[in-house]
Amino acid sequence: MPAHEQDVRELPAYGVAEAAHYLLVPRATLRSWVAGMSYGRDSVRKFFKPVIHPAAKSPV
Repeated sequence: MPAHEQDVRELPAYGVAEAAHYLLVPRATLRSWVAGMSYGRDSVRKFFKPVIHPAAKSPV
């Protein structure tokens, strides 16, 4: 495969809304899984790392 062609397996197949629909989870939940999320009180904020790595960085 020429270097300028991108492997189609690395291209996004679904957006967050469509994937959430198929997975039967809220969009906010899937977005948190993909982008990570901060949580906790104002004085003590923590962040959980994404557990799903998207094929494309935007739009997420």
